[in-house]
Amino acid sequence: MDRFTVGMFTVLGAIFIALSALSSANPDDLPKIVVIGPNSALPDGGTLVVSGASFLRPFDSPDAHCARCGTPNFWCRDWVVKHLLEKATIHATLPYSSALLRFTGAPEALTAYGN
Repeated sequence: MDRFTVGMFTVLGAIFIALSALSSANPDDLPKIVVIGPNSALPDGGTLVVSGASFLRPFDSPDAHCARCGTPNFWCRDWVVKHLLEKATIHATLPYSSALLRFTGAPEALTAYGN
């Protein structure tokens, strides 16, 4: 792993631990780390630390979530991102890392740029 990825894991871990300690016992309030791969709407991608997204795993991506649900397509990915922007609380935004996206289990077909 390169230094940037190691640094990202360190920062994300610290944010995750701090927000977990501050949140209540409600699972919806626990922070989630969401990696959004580059696409035509978000060419640089990004990494979000959010709460209020109970349908996501603690470390997830829209692509991986949609693949688990059996709908690995761009409409599903866009729905997840739209839901995060409208309903979840975004605590931090960080740069995109392809290593973090692969760690979520996102299928390669959806993670290619230009989709």
